[in-house]
Amino acid sequence: MTTNSSLELSDKLREARLKACLNQREAGKLLDVSGPAYNRWELGQSIPAFSDELLDKMTAFLDVTPEEMARIIVASIVAWNGRRSNR
Repeated sequence: MTTNSSLELSDKLREARLKACLNQREAGKLLDVSGPAYNRWELGQSIPAFSDELLDKMTAFLDVTPEEMARIIVASIVAWNGRRSNR
């Protein structure tokens, strides 16, 4: 059984980036975002505003199906909102 934390976008981005032997700036460039924006996503400090283009690029980068990507996004939003409410 998969836990929510392993479904979080931040975890998936880090896993995919390390697997591809990229630094955060390089991963951001692949997704057409700045290194600092990518860094905040990977740290779970923010969640991307998904456009169709970013969603397609991120689904390919993470090597997941659209259905898996949807689950990752939902789990990430729930976790992010939980962290925000604990501040």
